[in-house]
Amino acid sequence: MTVSLLDVTINVIKTTSHKNKIAAGVDDSSNGHIELYFDTSPQNVTVVAGETASLECYVVAKGKHHVVWMSPKNIVLTKDHSRITDDMRISVERQQIKDWHLHIRDVTYKDRGGYSCFINTEPPKVKMVYLDVKDLAQKPTSIWIDISGIPKIKYRDRKMQSEAIQIPLFN
Repeated sequence: MTVSLLDVTINVIKTTSHKNKIAAGVDDSSNGHIELYFDTSPQNVTVVAGETASLECYVVAKGKHHVVWMSPKNIVLTKDHSRITDDMRISVERQQIKDWHLHIRDVTYKDRGGYSCFINTEPPKVKMVYLDVKDLAQKPTSIWIDISGIPKIKYRDRKMQSEAIQIPLFN
């Protein structure tokens, strides 16, 4: 069956897999009506500080409902296509009609935490996306070599704790 919706032709297929529903763009009910589909599976995203984080949220046939992204501090970031926050790094990106992905540009360590993608159904549906930010500027170890006298290697770990190790060069 083919349904025309907002000048977009959608093929309705019967399936039980949520990935197939997302790929097809619909959820087929017994009466042929296109029903709301919202992917609630949690997601973990890890990015390096300074990069762009893409937090995924998929909604099919949202109808009159609204898609809202909230920060780890429960601050509303976006509603549908609109950015609500003053943070210019935040946007909703939609490469396909089902995509409601939150993009955070120039991510910092302070951005880490649990983000929520909501849809205002009754009851509301939510997808949690956990963002972890790694800082590559933080080097795991530093090594100094003192070549005067008896050779020693001094290193410092991530916690900036130092330890000297004496290594004999000649037997």
